[in-house]
Amino acid sequence: MLTNKNRQDIYSLLLGEYKKGQPILLKDFRNFLKKNGLAYQEFGYSKIESLIEDLKEFLTLSNSIDEQGHKIKIVKIHDYEEIKDYDNRLKREKLQKKVQSVLLKEGHYEFNKEYPLASISKTLFDNGIDFHDYGFSKMKSMLSSLNNIKIREVEQNGVKQPLITLLGENKSIKEVKKKTPEKKVVENKKTVENKKIIENKKDIYDFYIPPKLILSVKEMAALGLDDHSIVETIQNDYARAIHDETIEKREEGLVFPLSFSNKNDENMIGAIKKADAGNAYEYYLNYVGTDKERAKDLMKREVYFKDYDEALKDLKDLAREESWCYKHSRDPLLILKIYLQYTYHRLFVQKKIFVDQLSGFVAFNTGLVDDHYEAIFALLMVNKDETIKNKYIFQGFTIAGTQGLGKVLVEHFNPLPEKATYFESFDEFVPKFIGDVPHTDYQHIIHDNLDRFPLDFLDRISTPFNYEHKLVLQLIDEKSDFQRGRLFHQLVACLDKNQLFYSLIRTSLEMAINKGVRMIKYDFRKALPSFFPTRNVLSILLPLSFDEDDDKVQAALLIEKMPSGNYQGQTILTLKQCYVNSRIISSLDSTYLNASEIED
Repeated sequence: MLTNKNRQDIYSLLLGEYKKGQPILLKDFRNFLKKNGLAYQEFGYSKIESLIEDLKEFLTLSNSIDEQGHKIKIVKIHDYEEIKDYDNRLKREKLQKKVQSVLLKEGHYEFNKEYPLASISKTLFDNGIDFHDYGFSKMKSMLSSLNNIKIREVEQNGVKQPLITLLGENKSIKEVKKKTPEKKVVENKKTVENKKIIENKKDIYDFYIPPKLILSVKEMAALGLDDHSIVETIQNDYARAIHDETIEKREEGLVFPLSFSNKNDENMIGAIKKADAGNAYEYYLNYVGTDKERAKDLMKREVYFKDYDEALKDLKDLAREESWCYKHSRDPLLILKIYLQYTYHRLFVQKKIFVDQLSGFVAFNTGLVDDHYEAIFALLMVNKDETIKNKYIFQGFTIAGTQGLGKVLVEHFNPLPEKATYFESFDEFVPKFIGDVPHTDYQHIIHDNLDRFPLDFLDRISTPFNYEHKLVLQLIDEKSDFQRGRLFHQLVACLDKNQLFYSLIRTSLEMAINKGVRMIKYDFRKALPSFFPTRNVLSILLPLSFDEDDDKVQAALLIEKMPSGNYQGQTILTLKQCYVNSRIISSLDSTYLNASEIED
């Protein structure tokens, strides 16, 4: 399936050849894509029409008649931004139907009659419709955005009272009244349909659940179930998501809620993705864990910043100096923003965001320090402004006891908020595998993550092979992420055809891992901790150098401790992928991770 990046690249490529609104014959359109290496089959579509339908953000397909009177199909390009209006309309129509259904069936309201806003709001809240979930600050604002709702304000005893009318045809009222006595029958029918969905899993979906994800569920959720029961639970959750229409299409796949939580009582999700051609299964479970969007966006949803960038600049100026962006980053505070978002999520999970109920002040420890190693705190206020939908309003960053906010902090919080923690003691983190090589899935690492290996290493290792070396040279010069992805896909295909090429990469990786273990044995501080907020997992970064004559670290092996006590090399990471997840634990001064030397 197409990623957002694929879509943007295809859109840019088309605009380089065609004008917006220009009629393009379907066969010409198909040939143009194929000529540029974008055949629809490569993305898993059975026909070109399916690809166009999935690109409705900027493509339309329509029927027409040519000069000879023959039916033809025409493709046109339109503004990419129009998808926002399209999506907003679909969301609004879905919300309209949901609101109407709840008011008629659950609240027993009638069309074209006025009801107090308070009564309508209670019914909607009781049935799971919260205006915050749809991006509104008030219930009234949400209802006024719907075409099937009319709002009229009347004055009663000097106070304005909104009255809500559900618009519709009178005949619908009779139909609803007739169906009302049969409500239980309808609900039972839905229950039966849901059971059929769950019982007939193979007819509805057929996706593979990798053993490593079953193991992840055991580690994160502690369900106490055997493998078969875990698989069945996940399949039932997917069936329920189909029935309840709670599946969301994202870049990582089809995302759906799971019925179990992790050990921190956080809700978990699963994601299903289409497999590459040639696999024994068409779809597979790609991810199980907490919602990545929650970890990344929780602070922005809860805290209102009048000027977010200015606030982060103040934090940077207050904290000890360090690099907060990568080499050539457009955003000079990129790393600091991600750091604060993940830190806030961790504090939320650990219940370390302190609230003083009497004053309404809220505080948390940023985990950063000033030049004197004094902790830096964030001070917020509980929001009482109805025009702002966030839970808190940001006041500023401060040091305890300093003039202004620092004195407010000390006055209202005792003890002061603690910083986020990621392991109980240093002994828990120090790797016990020092001197031993961790168990490593070389097949997975090389085939699935070849694009994370240093290009200069791939250049050297591919030199004996003309075709493979030509691909690597193209990769070195290529600037387009989309084209680089295609080239890596071709290079990965060479691994199965050219066993010597694969063996050389594997041997080099084994040597790099052995060298990394020796480096840690000499200086255990080179084993950097790494924390993944979305999985709530503490890992170890083993430095990798692919040049025996040079100690420069070029990548890292991500190592996790298994329930058995063994250490498993899970995957290879670029230095950029390592940085933020290691920085949220501690400063990276005097380590091999130097943000100013890592290319963005």
